[in-house]
Amino acid sequence: NQTFARILRKFDISRNTIATLVKMSDTIFDLRTIRAGNPYALICSADTTPLHFVYEQDKINYILFSFADSMKVSAEKKEVILVRKIASGIIESNLWNAMIDFRINPIMSIELSEIYAWSIDFFGLQKGDHFSVIYDEEYVDTIPVGIGKIYSAIYNHQNKEFYAIQF
Repeated sequence: NQTFARILRKFDISRNTIATLVKMSDTIFDLRTIRAGNPYALICSADTTPLHFVYEQDKINYILFSFADSMKVSAEKKEVILVRKIASGIIESNLWNAMIDFRINPIMSIELSEIYAWSIDFFGLQKGDHFSVIYDEEYVDTIPVGIGKIYSAIYNHQNKEFYAIQF
C-alpha cells in the first residue's frame, strides 16, 4: 500500500529526483500499475549511496530507474533460457493432476487442451488415457517461468491416438 514516491523517500531519495523519474517514466511505465507483492530492490554503492531502483513487473520484465550519474528509466527483460523437454504422463483423474503427478508445468494442461480443442473432449477424459509432448520450457535464473513452443504432441484418448505437429 505504498506509492513509488513513498518507497523512494524511505531511502532518502530527494523529491526532485523522484519527480524527474516520474516524468521520465511517463512513456515507459505507468507508475499507477505498481502492484503490492511485486518485488523491488534498491541497488547502492559501497558507501550506501542509492544508484538504481528495480521494480519487477513479472518474472521476466522489470523497470530500471537509475539515478546515479545521470537519471534514466528503462524497461528491461531478464534473459530467458529455453530448455527442450520431452514429457509424458497417464491420466488417473484429470489432465491438470497428471501434470502435477509427472512433474510437468501444469500450464501444459491448458496448452494441450487448446491444441486438441476440436479433437478431444477434455471433460470426458478416461483413466488410462496418456500423452507425450515435446516442447521448450522457459527458465529465468534456473527457475521455470513458462512454456515456450510446443513442437509435437501425441494424446491417446480411448485407445485412439491424436497427433499434433507444429508447422
